Amino acid sequence: MRPDGSRFPLHVDATNVELSDGPASFAFITDMTERKAAEEALWASEVRFRTLVENAPSAITISRNGNILYANAKCAQILGEESTQDMVGKPILEYFSPDTGAQIKELSDQYREGVIGSAVCEGFALRGQGMQFPVHIASAAVSLPDGPAILTFLTDIAARKAAEELIRETERQYRDIFTEAPEGIFRVSESGELLALNPAGARMLGYPSSEAALAAFRDVKTLWLDSSLRSAYLRLLNEQGEVRDYECELRRKDGTGVSVSLNARRICSPDGRTRYHQGYYVDLSEKKRLEQNLKDRLREIQLLSEMNNALLHAATEEDLLKEYCRIVVEVGGYRMAWVGFAETDARRRVVPLAHFGHEDGYLELANVTWDDSEQGHGPVGQAMTSGQIVAVEQFSTDPRTGPWRDEAARRGYQSSISIPIRHSEGGMACLTAYGSSSNVWSESELHLMKQIAAALGFGISTVRTAIARDRIQRDLHSSLEQTIEVISETVDQRDPYTAGHQKRVADLCARIGLKMGLDPDRIQGLRLAATIHDLGKIGIPAEILSKPGRLTPIQFEMIKEHVQLGSEIVRNVRFPWPIGEMIRQHHERMDGSGYPRGLQRDDILLESRILAVADVVEAMGSHRPYRAARGIEVALAEIIDHRG
Repeated sequence: MRPDGSRFPLHVDATNVELSDGPASFAFITDMTERKAAEEALWASEVRFRTLVENAPSAITISRNGNILYANAKCAQILGEESTQDMVGKPILEYFSPDTGAQIKELSDQYREGVIGSAVCEGFALRGQGMQFPVHIASAAVSLPDGPAILTFLTDIAARKAAEELIRETERQYRDIFTEAPEGIFRVSESGELLALNPAGARMLGYPSSEAALAAFRDVKTLWLDSSLRSAYLRLLNEQGEVRDYECELRRKDGTGVSVSLNARRICSPDGRTRYHQGYYVDLSEKKRLEQNLKDRLREIQLLSEMNNALLHAATEEDLLKEYCRIVVEVGGYRMAWVGFAETDARRRVVPLAHFGHEDGYLELANVTWDDSEQGHGPVGQAMTSGQIVAVEQFSTDPRTGPWRDEAARRGYQSSISIPIRHSEGGMACLTAYGSSSNVWSESELHLMKQIAAALGFGISTVRTAIARDRIQRDLHSSLEQTIEVISETVDQRDPYTAGHQKRVADLCARIGLKMGLDPDRIQGLRLAATIHDLGKIGIPAEILSKPGRLTPIQFEMIKEHVQLGSEIVRNVRFPWPIGEMIRQHHERMDGSGYPRGLQRDDILLESRILAVADVVEAMGSHRPYRAARGIEVALAEIIDHRG
């Protein structure tokens, strides 16, 4: 105690001694203030160290000669020990897989020899019953008061490894989608540089690889055949951020065009700036082919139907010829058609007996013959002398059209087709039609013209002899049925999962109609309507028709459109039966819950009611991509339970 009453710590070292004048105490007194302060600071430092180490998020161990001297709580936790005391004294390699243990031992030897001072690696630690888990290991050689040791930090990186693997798997999946997808997947910079294109996209454009296509189309402007379509596409993309089902033409390697449907969206950075455009395109060539095929078949049906009607109602040969010319022009889409008969006298003139369309005096000026003169070497004369169809793709340049070229040009005739007709008693006639544009005559067009010629030739004979009308009607009906079958097959190509569905429904409808006692003609109309009752699906996107899972509400609304589309497609075809209305009503229901108009009971055609039942039974009894077949018993129970 100091005079002022304050205290300070002392260290006293005393002993008894004998002095000359007697015993005494001899003492050394040392002020301990600074030492105590240093000890307290050391203690506080140790407390802080232990607090930090014990609460560290990483596992920490101190080891010497391969044995653990110290381990913190986190270390015991991740290695599956109940307490740190259970770890002290154990070999540290006991907690690692053999491969990782060998690596740690090698590092320890290098520490001991002074080769390295610290190291970082990854390996596998052991927990519990020897379960491995990945760890990050950071270690360093340290000097402790009692000798050298190794300080090690362990971090459980299982979650990180799982995340990395998830990223790798996602990248693999993306790569697989990109490389294996049947659609053309692309990425384009805002400046128009093609950044990426998958193999399918390259193949659609006629290139052997993505690299070859990228080298050819660095500027995507060269990809487009129509610059105005490209401008409209970019405007939509910039205004709306995405483009869906945009139909256009891209340029192949050989310079030809390929029809595609584009879907793309604008990818932006966080500040809203466009980074690139990304999307995919689908080759529409097959769809276009099917649509054109369907269009040709419908045109063929309409022509056959109209010709059948003309033959039934023609009172005279002249009426028949005029009506056939009208059908060729109005239904076939030609500018003018005429029929000429061959005279067999020395002049061998071709006498026009009927025409329809924009003629404007052309036939009076034509002076067509079938002899060996210049007028006889034209398309009509050649058709009559050869007995073969003669088609002219470009009237203004074909050498056979010289005498008529100027007059044809004034009337807008750009192409023509002449079909020879043999009629009663070996007589010869010719039906010639003129188109208002250049035309490459397809096989289907030539086949149709042959049918027209055969029908007209027989029609002339029939009118002249007033016999065999029933035969030609049967033949036309047969052609009508065959064409309808082709249309049904076209729909099946668009919706392969339900291929054959329409034919099976048609057979079932015919059996139901027979059982109900309907007359054969009415059953025939019902069967034909059922054969193409899903015709409207030609206008539904293929990805919706073939979707294996449940449809979204929007997709189902699109599916509903097929009844109206089918009805519209056959609207202009003159059938003896209300085929279009049967198709339109086949999803109506007796209680008014059907579509598209919610008709009830007797407002629905009997044929449509039969078709609705047959459609449900066949569909439930057949396999679908989104479910297995339900079976006929379940299907019959369905229609019995929901009568009315």
